[in-house]
Amino acid sequence: MAPRFVALTSLAITALVAGAARAQVVGTLGAGTGQITYDDTPRLTVVSLTPAVLFEGERTTLSAAGSFTRFDGGIWSAQAVAAGSRFTQPHGLLRGEFAAQLETNSHRGTLRTSQLLAQGRAHVVGAGDRGVWLGAGAGHAWRAPAGGSLVRADLGAWAQVGDATLRLTAMHNSVQTGTRRITMAPNMQTAVVDTRSESIAKATVRYFDTEAHVSWSRARVALDAAAGRRMIRAGESTNTWLLGGSVVLTERLALVGSTGTSAFDVAQGLPGGRYATIALRVTTRPGGALEMHSRSRATARDMETWREQDGTVLLVVHAPRARRVELMGDFTDWRPLVMRREADDHFAARVRLPAGSYRINVRVDGGTWTAPPGTTAVADEYNGAAGLLVIGT
Repeated sequence: MAPRFVALTSLAITALVAGAARAQVVGTLGAGTGQITYDDTPRLTVVSLTPAVLFEGERTTLSAAGSFTRFDGGIWSAQAVAAGSRFTQPHGLLRGEFAAQLETNSHRGTLRTSQLLAQGRAHVVGAGDRGVWLGAGAGHAWRAPAGGSLVRADLGAWAQVGDATLRLTAMHNSVQTGTRRITMAPNMQTAVVDTRSESIAKATVRYFDTEAHVSWSRARVALDAAAGRRMIRAGESTNTWLLGGSVVLTERLALVGSTGTSAFDVAQGLPGGRYATIALRVTTRPGGALEMHSRSRATARDMETWREQDGTVLLVVHAPRARRVELMGDFTDWRPLVMRREADDHFAARVRLPAGSYRINVRVDGGTWTAPPGTTAVADEYNGAAGLLVIGT
């Protein structure tokens, strides 16, 4: 299965696991090197730049990513991907989703391919830590000598187990492809020996993808592993796999690496192969250096308050697996305050608050600002939502 679909599906699951009360944007830039062996070429050494930006709202996720790769001998290629996902309001356990993705590739400025795909899905989410989905979509792929339509149906299941997120997916794809045919025929009317005619023969290719994927994170480390299989027709199949990881070096810098195999891209005619890469990634937001779509997202489970003898108020947030928890509110002039880690996944902060009501939000691991569990969501000063915190005497 293509890594691009994996990323889009993971972002959708992230949006289901952790809703957002306030929109957040994070940008990253990676620079690295590696080796790639395509199906039809010897091993090549590459250097690459990979910028990306991610927007997360309450029910909307938007992302854009690019890569510029330079191969041995000065050959280069570029890729750009834009994706988006929008969820409906929940109706019991059921949620609807509309997703779209546009991808374009260029190799030395000559071989150009593009693909546009729109999908709708129905999700059933249980207890916020597991779910299943069923979806279908259609689109178009452009490539030489001719493009064609793309139809896709997919189903899957996911679950959070401790620090890990498990995911199983299956997809059926139908792609229309074109093949250039050149024919020669004798010309009896002139001295020309033959004439040539060119036509495009179109055919439909159907294939089936399956994949099992697991992502795990704890403290400053995140790991990803996947295994998949692409079956085109009886007796013809390709196995794919992925091993990757990230280690946070500072709040804004991470070391990332991956190795694996990719299958031939039927829709765009791009070759499959083997790869191994390592890179440094910087981020615009503290705590965002890990790949957001690969993390098992830690969330705040509950919040408690105590009035201390010196008049201060102790705020304690329980956030299992979290590396960093921040709070802000009208009593901090909406400036983030980093909470101190206590025992057993609890984070605490002491603030001086007279009796009264306040608006407060918390953020876990550089994610989105949300109303703390146990508080009532109310409008804040920026047309967003915050939790209503009531402090007694």
